[in-house]
Amino acid sequence: MRRAQPFGPLQFAALSAGVLTALLTCVLIIAPADAWWAFAFPRELAMYRLEHASNYFDFGGCPYAPAESWQYIRAQPNAAELFDSVAVQAQTGAGRVMGVAGLMAAGTQSRASRHESHEIRTDSIAFLWAWDRKEIVPLARALKPPLIDSVLALMQRPLPDYEC
Repeated sequence: MRRAQPFGPLQFAALSAGVLTALLTCVLIIAPADAWWAFAFPRELAMYRLEHASNYFDFGGCPYAPAESWQYIRAQPNAAELFDSVAVQAQTGAGRVMGVAGLMAAGTQSRASRHESHEIRTDSIAFLWAWDRKEIVPLARALKPPLIDSVLALMQRPLPDYEC
C-alpha cells in the first residue's frame, strides 16, 4: 500500500502564497507604503515629492512639507543635475520653483536663469507669509528675486525635531 505524500508541490504553493500575503499585509499595516518606498528608493521618492508639490509655500511656524525632500536632494553629490531634472519635469509650479531654488543653492546660476527665461506655463502659486497674509503670484514672477530668494531661505531652514 502506497502512503500519501503529506506535502506535495500544490500544497506548498498554496501555503507559500498564503504566508506571503499575510506577511505583506502585516508589513503594510506596520508602516505605510511611502515609508517602505523611502527605505528602498529615497532619492526617487524625494524627487517625486518635489515634482508633485502643492502650489503654495507656507512661511508660517511649521516647516514646509517638501523641505525635507529638498534638503535630501541638496545633500547629494549630483544635486545640480537632480534639481535640473526636478525643474524640467515638475508637474506643479511649486515643484519648478523648488528645482530652480535648488539650482541656485548648488551654485549653478546659468541653469537657474535658463529656467527663468524659458517660462511657458501659466501656473499661479500661493505664498502664505503669515496666518493673515496670502499672496497669489504668477509662476514667472515666483522664479525671480525676491520671491525665489524667499523660497531658497525656506528650503534651507533647519527642520525641527517635532511635528506640527
